[in-house]
Amino acid sequence: MARSTSPASPADGRWIILIARGEDELYEHLSSVFESDRKVEVVMDRRRNERRDSAKVAEGLRARGVAVIRRAS
Repeated sequence: MARSTSPASPADGRWIILIARGEDELYEHLSSVFESDRKVEVVMDRRRNERRDSAKVAEGLRARGVAVIRRAS
């Protein structure tokens, strides 16, 4: 199925793919894959204070090096 690159409507939702520090190759790969998708933003985690993380986000970063977060429109 082809991915739509048209502007997203508020009902479509938007996503942040948060990549753990030190996962540079994963960041480069996913940035390339999603570069034309206006609904997805790939971000390298630069935070130092992990207390701000939800448990689910922190676990995803520790276990897989990545967390996918739905961003409110």
